[in-house]
Formats: sequence, structure tokens, C-alpha cells
Amino acid sequence: MRYDLPIVKVASAEADHFVWYENGKRKIGSAKDYWPSVYEAYDKFYAPAFEYLPLPYDPLHFGEKLKELDKISSADAIEALDLTPYQKEAVHSFAGINAHSNSKNCSYLDQLRWLSLSAFNKDFLWANISTYSFKHGTKDLIDHMQADSKAQLKKGSAVVKVEQQKDLVIITTNRKEIFRARAVIMALPLNVWPDIEFKPGLSSIKQAASKEGHTGSGVKTYMRIKGRLPITFCNGPQEMPYNFLFTGYDDEDQILIGFGGSPENLDVNDDEEVEKAVHQYLPEAQLLESFSYDWNLDPYSKGTWCTYPPGMLTGALKELQRPEGRVYFAGSDIADGWRGFIDGAIESGAQTAQLVSEKLKT
Repeated sequence: MRYDLPIVKVASAEADHFVWYENGKRKIGSAKDYWPSVYEAYDKFYAPAFEYLPLPYDPLHFGEKLKELDKISSADAIEALDLTPYQKEAVHSFAGINAHSNSKNCSYLDQLRWLSLSAFNKDFLWANISTYSFKHGTKDLIDHMQADSKAQLKKGSAVVKVEQQKDLVIITTNRKEIFRARAVIMALPLNVWPDIEFKPGLSSIKQAASKEGHTGSGVKTYMRIKGRLPITFCNGPQEMPYNFLFTGYDDEDQILIGFGGSPENLDVNDDEEVEKAVHQYLPEAQLLESFSYDWNLDPYSKGTWCTYPPGMLTGALKELQRPEGRVYFAGSDIADGWRGFIDGAIESGAQTAQLVSEKLKT
């Protein structure tokens, strides 16, 4: 809204062809065939959301009460529900892809947060997380933000040391460059915090949480296929190479987008393996090319988007947000609201900038 950037609707929002796996068997049908049973299961999974998280941007409002759900994994919560085996499999798949991992690795409470942020409406949740994208790509937003900030952007230098001395913070890069500042905001992904030397060291809670890391570790692939197939939405068990696959763009050649919970289930750099994974849903698809990026191997991310493992939301979030001296912390991974999304990064950055501004005034 700030930059009036055009957005587009993902093609699968109007899907007329659904493919899913039910009790190990491939099924084909319409939205009316797929969604009712799945939504019934989602309702039971998300049932505690309003009771525990009525204030979506104050996720710790109820304090101690929240810990019982936070220490439970999504997988354990699902297995305790009165659902059919297929419905459990469908919710495991959804919880797993939200965490970009396996449902056993993520906190149940952190999963409930997604529905709370979507006004406790499942359709609104889907609209939030997968229906709209920037017409000219995310880079369009980043370029506008950078130009708006008037900040100096320095590329190719990784910070390796952050040292506080009296009224200054001294930054050292891997190129032996030295920068001095009255305050520093660190907005790096949580999983790379342990790679930086802090003097004095960070609190024990920050160190433990960043060492444990968030759950995001799956794969995402864009695939161009020949010709035009029906606009498709596909879903399968979380153990499949792609447990969600859908039509992203419907042009002369369609673009499919696939999400999977683990790079161990698929070599995204092997087009033959990618095509085999697509054929599990769409055997008629002919792959022309595919593109993926393994964020797990990137030393400056070491993972994908952030969802918390059991115990981290109630046990570490507030401490992860807390400044230490003149070092402040920000970024999507420690946002109160849409953690793991650009929206969360903006929220966290705005709050932290205000704290730093007030500090510098004094």
C-alpha cells in the first residue's frame, strides 16, 4: 500500500481440478470433493485458537496458560483429535508445510497463531498465505524500500564480530572492515546468530534458542510445464517430495509451484527427480525446466521461513526481542505477528527503529 505496488492472484485460487491422496490412493475431483473433509479437520485442529490467542499481535497475553499448548508438537495435537486417518494425514500435511518441516517439529501453539492472525477464518488464512503475490516480484518491494530508506547498502561483507565498548558498538566484517556506531540493529535470521561473535556474549536464552533454530528447512520449486493443463491444486501426505503442488501462473506454458517438507525427500536440482515428483499428482505433465534454491545451504539464512519448535514461543520470544546494551534485534524471525513473513519483518523493524530512535535522543 505504501508504494502502490500491483499484486496478482495466484492461478490456483480459481482451481477447478483437485488431486489428493486419501489412504494411499490418488483421488481426482472438484473443490466440493476435496475441501469439506479437510476443512472439518482444520476446524478441530484450530479449535483452541480464539481461547488462547484472541489478540493476534500479543501472542503471549495469557502467559502461563499458553505453555501447555506450546510444549505440545503439532503432530501430538493432531493424533489426539477425533479425526479419520485421512483427515489426520491432511492436517499433518498442512501443519508440516506451515512449518516447512514435519508436523512433529513445530509447536501447536505457534500453528494456532496463523489462524488468529487471519481473524479466525480459514478462507482468510489461505488468502493471506498463498493467494496473492507481487506482480513484478518481491524484488519490486525491496527496491522501493531501499530507495525510500536512503540508507547506504553495503554488499559482500558479512559481519563476524559485534563488540560493545562504552558508548559505541564496533562491527568487524569478514573482510576485516571496522564500523563504529552508537547503536546496531541486527535483523539476521535466527539460525545464523551463532555464527557471530558477540562481546559481551548474548544471554543464555538467546544463545540456546538460536542454536536450536527454527523449523523452516523444506523445499520450494517453480516448474514450467509444456502446454496448458487444468488449473490445479494438489495435496498429499507430508512425507511426499511435494505435499503441496499447485498452478501458480497460467500462461502459454504453465508455472507450477511445489512445496515439500524436507530436501531429503527430493533433489530439487535434478529435473528428472522433480518431474517424477510432479507425476505423482499429474502424470500427464511435461517438465520444461525448474528452478529452486536451497536456503538451508545458504550460510546467511540456514533455513527457510520461521516457525518455532515446541517451547520457543513462550520460552524465548520476548528475550529474543530484548535489546542488549546498544545492540538491538529485529527481523521476521522474532516478530509478534506474521513471524516468518515480510509483514513480520516490517512490524519488527518499525518497533525496533522506534526504540533506537528514542535511545539516541537521550
